[in-house]
Amino acid sequence: MSEKYDIQVGDRVTYTLFGKKATKLIAGDEEINLIENDIKQDAIEILKIDRPKYEKVYGKQEILDEAEKEYLSNVIKPFRNKVRYIKKNANFNVGRKHFYEFLSISMPGEDSFDLPYFETNTMYRGMELAKPYTLKELGLDK
Repeated sequence: MSEKYDIQVGDRVTYTLFGKKATKLIAGDEEINLIENDIKQDAIEILKIDRPKYEKVYGKQEILDEAEKEYLSNVIKPFRNKVRYIKKNANFNVGRKHFYEFLSISMPGEDSFDLPYFETNTMYRGMELAKPYTLKELGLDK
């Protein structure tokens, strides 16, 4: 009975059909339905179901998460067209003997300004230290 088989899209099903061994990569629900129908009619015998563990081969990694994007977008809103770059920096607090990180926003012809400090590796983890990022690179150009 088909209930004992948990066939899913992406599975590789090996079966026998009229005494011949075959393998099929399940690409959609229609193929699942066809195989389950053949099983009910005893037309095929399932030998093996492989469910590969998929890993990401390619995928553009976002530098900022959604909360970071929303916050920075709101901070730069009044002068978005003037921002040259945003950079993550670190500073050592001698009194506390502790590193903190902060963002600097640079505009042409003006000094950059810094946002409040935050604990190291707690925010903006996708940004490298001391690397200037354009708004486009950060996904803030919209």
